[in-house]
Amino acid sequence: ESEERYRNLFESMAQGVVYHDAEGNFIAANPAAERILGLTIDELMEKQLRGESCQAIHEDGSEFPGDIQPAMVALKTSRAVKNVTMGMIHPKDGEVYWIKVDAIPRFKGNDKSAPSQVYCTFTDITESKRFEQTILQAKHKAELADKLKSAFLANMSHEIRTPLNGIMGHIDLILANDLEESFRTDNLEGLRVARGSGELLLSIIQDILDLSKIEAGQMEVKNDDIFSVKAIVDQTSSLADTLISQKKKDIKFLADVNDEIHDTISGDRFRLQQVINNLISNAVKFTTHGTVSLCLRLQDDDDSDKKMIEIRVRDTGKGIPESHLESIFEPFRQVDFVDTRQHGGTGLGLTISRKLARMMGGDLRVESAASGPRKGSTLFFTLPYRPTKKRPSITPPNDQPSSIPRSEETNALRRGRKVLVAEDDAVSRKMVKRMLEITGYQVILAENGQEAVSTYEMNSDVGLILMDVQMPKMDGLDATKLIRQKESANSISCNVPIIALSAGAMKGDHERGLANGMTDYLTKPVNFKLLVRTLEKYIGCIENHHKP
Repeated sequence: ESEERYRNLFESMAQGVVYHDAEGNFIAANPAAERILGLTIDELMEKQLRGESCQAIHEDGSEFPGDIQPAMVALKTSRAVKNVTMGMIHPKDGEVYWIKVDAIPRFKGNDKSAPSQVYCTFTDITESKRFEQTILQAKHKAELADKLKSAFLANMSHEIRTPLNGIMGHIDLILANDLEESFRTDNLEGLRVARGSGELLLSIIQDILDLSKIEAGQMEVKNDDIFSVKAIVDQTSSLADTLISQKKKDIKFLADVNDEIHDTISGDRFRLQQVINNLISNAVKFTTHGTVSLCLRLQDDDDSDKKMIEIRVRDTGKGIPESHLESIFEPFRQVDFVDTRQHGGTGLGLTISRKLARMMGGDLRVESAASGPRKGSTLFFTLPYRPTKKRPSITPPNDQPSSIPRSEETNALRRGRKVLVAEDDAVSRKMVKRMLEITGYQVILAENGQEAVSTYEMNSDVGLILMDVQMPKMDGLDATKLIRQKESANSISCNVPIIALSAGAMKGDHERGLANGMTDYLTKPVNFKLLVRTLEKYIGCIENHHKP
């Protein structure tokens, strides 16, 4: 009765079970095993008599020889072998099906020196394996799509910034060259309008790239900037006054910072200013008359470790209907198409601002009334409050190129200093050359990285290199590495400053440049004054640079 019960269990099991004798020969198989293996026990035994084993493969697709299959390993080692995944090749249709195998040795009595039999149990995992492969393929496709998207964004940034570099740089040159006497006022005004339009186009491009980077998980915020709250408010006030003046609106801007807030805090200054600027620009855009106000205070919270700064931007504009209070944070959305036509913009500012606020550990919400005494909108931007006693880092203002400083001391330092400009774009090459020449530098040119290295070697008096990154024949990163290697081999005591001047503005571009030996990194379109200030920063290095 016990044997009958065992036989019934053996034959009814969903798992495949096979028995091998001490030599590894098949001696029994249940129906599930025959179905999974595609052979009856007689066919298995006959196959073995011919010296053939079941064809199997590893998960990587390589052959799984019979002498290292689980049953044989268990016989050789006298130990159980568990959870082995094998791909079995069906003897009739050639399809691969997958099984998970356990091989257990059996011994006679107390003799554990060598197994008398080994039995293998296995489960058909073909469906789960196919599902796993589908998931892996989908993951691979998603990763490939993400890489393609990143490459597209990087290329789009490069392709857009390069012509903008030529447009805005040449306008900067004209505006900075004190040509009022030879140009009529309307010509100068036209150039200023053209530059403003270029800045607007650049801001739109930057919004699109920022949103794409956020959605691709490539945007990062940092918490280690040390900056002054007063400086942030002053810069915001300046922006608001400029916008109100440009749009000729009857608006008064008000700013208030609660005394509780320590003036020096840490966080991501650039992203904080970006969000506040977006909110102020929106408030001015949608307000015809009245006030736009900025208020900073600490949120009421008993937990001092989690204090938040609340930044309120309040306007007396047309207000937002209640049904649109959330939709304004969706990409490309304004309240209606009339707003888009009347006020312009991409509809990305608030989307990016909310995402950045949340990335910084805060949030952004809105309250609004389209009518009544409280007509207008208030945006509440919160972020963690991190006061510090450290000194703020100095961030130079973003000056307009109305003039270039030409002190006698600075001109004397520049005069005769030779700068190598490596740039494949002819327009940018000519523009940067002109910028440097009117500032007092001597300039030599290279059209690719390979030419930059050879030109540097042939000109021992080159004191600084401006290096584009994406160039034919040899890119700027490889050229920089080669120059650094040559300096090291020649025991140069003061390495030549190499400053990237690149259209690469994606995550990691700046870090990659510095990691490859660059001294500093500027992005296109180049700001004339920023370029001059950056070169002046390294004039000391130019003075000390020499070759043996």
